[in-house]
Amino acid sequence: MEEEELDYEPEEKELGPVKEQRIRGSSNNRKRSRPCCICTGRFVNVRRHVLRAHVPWYTAPLLACWTCQLQFGQQGALTIHCNDYHNSEQTHGYKDEFLVDWVEMMIGLLIELCRQFKILALLIKSSEDSENLLSYSCKMSLCKISSYPIHTVIDTHFHWDKFFLQARFSGLPSYIWEEQGNEKFQIRKLISNFVFPSRWRACLDGDLLSKDKRILHTIGVHPKIAGNQVGHHLKELKKRIPGNFIAIGECGLDISQEEKDLREQIKVLRVQLELARDSNLPVVIHCRGENITARCLDIMTELLDRKHGVHWHCFSQDEREYENIKRCFPNTKFGISSLMLMEDKYPQLRSQVCEMSLADIIVESDSPYIQPKNYEDNSPVLIKAIIQKLSIMFNTSGREIAEITTRNAQQLYKLE
Repeated sequence: MEEEELDYEPEEKELGPVKEQRIRGSSNNRKRSRPCCICTGRFVNVRRHVLRAHVPWYTAPLLACWTCQLQFGQQGALTIHCNDYHNSEQTHGYKDEFLVDWVEMMIGLLIELCRQFKILALLIKSSEDSENLLSYSCKMSLCKISSYPIHTVIDTHFHWDKFFLQARFSGLPSYIWEEQGNEKFQIRKLISNFVFPSRWRACLDGDLLSKDKRILHTIGVHPKIAGNQVGHHLKELKKRIPGNFIAIGECGLDISQEEKDLREQIKVLRVQLELARDSNLPVVIHCRGENITARCLDIMTELLDRKHGVHWHCFSQDEREYENIKRCFPNTKFGISSLMLMEDKYPQLRSQVCEMSLADIIVESDSPYIQPKNYEDNSPVLIKAIIQKLSIMFNTSGREIAEITTRNAQQLYKLE
């Protein structure tokens, strides 16, 4: 008698019941639900599930976000997405101008299906049931989606109120662009600094700003208006601080033109630093003028803990001042702005930035106040050119610049 082969497999009764893997959105109600023809789930509305989970993003063009290239199963889901990630006043769905692109993409999909036609025909012929003919992996191979990740970018400093004053302003567009290698970038968050008290009521109390979920707010009094009814402005500032603001500022010292109102600037700066300290909010520092950085740092070190979060706006100082700021406030992030695109006015800035650590850098457009030469648009889209410059200077990809600067902004402002 031959020896029996050893069998180390468990007995069937020892295995216990196999837990069925649940597919997202599938229903246990077998009376109301129907099986999906691609996966093993059951759904009340199979069409919505297939659109959302199994087909290319352009299959149902009227239910797709053409900015993010995402397919949705129903109009309500698309509307929610546009409200969360885009300006709700703008159209991000299908437009007539997309017709040619959509036809080309659908032709490509049909060509891919034709390549698989012989396999499909054999399977259909050999099957007794026309439902669930193909395996999940086989059918998914027919729906190859050429999707590329969209890299998030944060514009950490711009002035929404200035755009608001423009005629016929109805909201900011989507800022999305494509680089080589089909890599896409999108400004998903913009931080607007409200530093002119005369505009607070019209901008902050209106409905238009609240509709754009991308925009976050800081509030402060700009040093250049420190002498104009400053007492009244500071009282209103203190009343508004409990609102939905992520930082105090921009505030600071500015003697770039003259030392007018420097005493008033210092008083106003001290009040705002105290507010930032007491409310535990980061502070956005505006510092301009020869030999004024040390004076500003002295006031900051007197009133703030050295671990306090600082956004040094529109950084243009030299390497020595950079090191001094980091020594006083190690958590400082330095805003690299459109000034770097103005080599005629700031010829040394690029070499100074090259000496900095990427871990200290965030990007900002400061739009619409800065207008570099040879750039027609002075909107947040300038962030694209800043990232391109930084990628060349640090010999790395735009993707890495976007990832690092976005992470730095999230750390400073405690964003998700």
